[in-house]
Amino acid sequence: MDFKTLESRIIELCQTYDNFQKRIDQLQTELEPWDRNKLRTHLFNGGVIPESFDHDSSEEKLYAKYCDILLEAFFRLFGMKTELIKERGDRADVIAINNKYTIVGDAKSFRLSRTALNPKDFKLAALNTWRNNDNAEYACLIGPYHDFPGERSRLYSEAVNNNVLLISYTHIYYILDSKNWKETDLKSIWEMHEDKELFDKKITGKVYWDSLEETISSLITPSQSFSDVVQLWNSNLVKIGSLQIKYLELTKKEFSNWNKVRLLKKVISLSRIDSKIHVIRKKLPEEL
Repeated sequence: MDFKTLESRIIELCQTYDNFQKRIDQLQTELEPWDRNKLRTHLFNGGVIPESFDHDSSEEKLYAKYCDILLEAFFRLFGMKTELIKERGDRADVIAINNKYTIVGDAKSFRLSRTALNPKDFKLAALNTWRNNDNAEYACLIGPYHDFPGERSRLYSEAVNNNVLLISYTHIYYILDSKNWKETDLKSIWEMHEDKELFDKKITGKVYWDSLEETISSLITPSQSFSDVVQLWNSNLVKIGSLQIKYLELTKKEFSNWNKVRLLKKVISLSRIDSKIHVIRKKLPEEL
């Protein structure tokens, strides 16, 4: 399955299977096998929930699990034994083991139309607890680069205090895009917080992301600079945002053709569409 068919296939799976685990199993099967190029394509578009999926719907939940599958596939490409946790409970969503260490991970996805995120949305303390529950040495949280809070957020000090590495889909793409990605020992990345000299200073977003970029760049032979990768990412984000705005505009048009009784049932959703479009436009890195 390629990324272009993912959205429609998730909708089909939710209509076909009543059991959530069966949906995950089928999606996981259809996404196999993974290789570097296929995973890079999915990572390049990952973490952004389609507006066609209703809030808290089966489709949205399956898309969130799809993002966990991407993280699991990343670990597997590095030869790690992995487990995708399919039931809710006191465990991280992804567990990966090699002969050196165990790492637990959680993949986040958000809507472009969602307003600013708070540190509590990332649940770092819970991930730290889940790491301890599985006797893992490391923990990481992956999310869309554009959705991490700004410069002064306490999220970064909380990440260090809980020893949970923050990393984005963009950074993972950057690693896989390198010339020597297969030989890269990821352990130094997971141990970034152990640089006490660096994190003795005030931890801002810039300090954190600069440190992560420097750590990764010291381990790989980049095919292109991280700033070039971010630029490509931003250009693609504009395309994704354009498609989502187009979908919301079409939804508005569809509502306008409904009769009054039917429309009244949707009036709250209709009033929110312009707000969603506004948030998406503000979040995009350049004008549409």
